[in-house]
Amino acid sequence: MNPLFELPRRSALKFRLSVGIKTMISVDPDVMGGLPCFAGTRVPIDNVLGSLEQGVDVKHLYAAYPFLTAEHILAGRLYAASHPRNWPSKQLSDTYPGAQLVSKITLQRIHRS
Repeated sequence: MNPLFELPRRSALKFRLSVGIKTMISVDPDVMGGLPCFAGTRVPIDNVLGSLEQGVDVKHLYAAYPFLTAEHILAGRLYAASHPRNWPSKQLSDTYPGAQLVSKITLQRIHRS
């Protein structure tokens, strides 16, 4: 396809998603301390985007978060790009000086039907 025709299509998708961001992403000080979350959930967009950056397969995210769609991920990326974080991530030792990691065990989520 001609790249000149592709540009308006991508722009239209970004516009539709930017309008959809208002319904897909919510920021409420009473929910998760005001972190941007997917609307109606307590799942911060940083959790999903961070998992993708770390190489987690999208299929695993869809299994862990059944509400999640490709549009949610795109909306999360657009929101993150247009609202950069102005603070560094807190580490456990920042909140609780002297805290130490005592185990490197990772718990697996059990899926029950």
